[in-house]
Amino acid sequence: MLKSNLQKIILIPTIISMVLISSVFHKKLTFAATLKVVNTNSLNVRSGAGTKYKVLGKLTKDTKISVISESKGWSKFTYNKKTAYVSSKYLINASTTKYVNTSSLNVRSGAGTKYKILGKLKRNTKINVISTSKGWSKFTYNGKTAYVNSEYLSNTKSVILNVPYISQYPDLPLGCEATSLAPLLQFKGVNVSKTTIAKEMKKSPNKNPSLGFVGSPFKNEPGIFQTIYPEALVSSAKKYRPNSENITGASVKTIEKELRAGNPSVIWMSLNLVTPQMGYWYENTKDQIWVNKNLHVMTVTGVDDDNFYITDPAKGKYSVSKTKFESIYNKVGKKALVVR
Repeated sequence: MLKSNLQKIILIPTIISMVLISSVFHKKLTFAATLKVVNTNSLNVRSGAGTKYKVLGKLTKDTKISVISESKGWSKFTYNKKTAYVSSKYLINASTTKYVNTSSLNVRSGAGTKYKILGKLKRNTKINVISTSKGWSKFTYNGKTAYVNSEYLSNTKSVILNVPYISQYPDLPLGCEATSLAPLLQFKGVNVSKTTIAKEMKKSPNKNPSLGFVGSPFKNEPGIFQTIYPEALVSSAKKYRPNSENITGASVKTIEKELRAGNPSVIWMSLNLVTPQMGYWYENTKDQIWVNKNLHVMTVTGVDDDNFYITDPAKGKYSVSKTKFESIYNKVGKKALVVR
């Protein structure tokens, strides 16, 4: 009985050591997958790492493969759902074109913030990413291997139009529409103020914002839904920029296309970009209309792969995800006016 227990005591640390050694050894053999390109007309795919192994198939030139690991001149990858190997000397690094989507991006000597900063990249700088692992992208910088945070890279160039910010306060507490249109006109070279737009824009003959502004943009009038819709505000835009257009009903892709062409838009959204409170105003009267009760008008002045950039007359400049933007925009009724 004593001998049996002694054997167990000896075996337990031995087993633990074997597990730890196995774990460490496994970690050393684990690699981040790297995209490679075949650089020969025909490359044999083999069942093992050597010419003595069975040929499973062939890869043609410029075929891209994801290499799991590389050892002694052979690259391991998945071929027809099975582990396979090709000679590494016939592979070259593949690169993916990316663009910097922030104003300044640190270039580091290693994949992490603890590594030395080698330089900085400006917005829309084009780089060729060799591989990406754990949030860091590897590329060549000044002839050397370097890394940048993948979060700040996009597939396409970001567009941030240099639209000035104008606050609607204090003189236009209900004039977000006029204060949104004025800076877009200024961006297009028109010297016009928010108060000029507020005074000139159409006034509704009743309570219908599609015909003109209801109430006054200069003061709060309780009980009145104070706004103007794009079909009425567009005349103010056309006065100064004749090619401007009411694009109500347009998709977010159309808005993005206009931005990439240098044309920002006034959009009808919700205050603080919260969920729209859709409901009836003037319910059970001849003036009844379906509206967003927390309506706010702002401008969309930039775009990248994941975000739209907003210039808001009440809050300033900020970004919002495309998903959230589209959800609010659609619920409010796809109301927009593009200034060309």
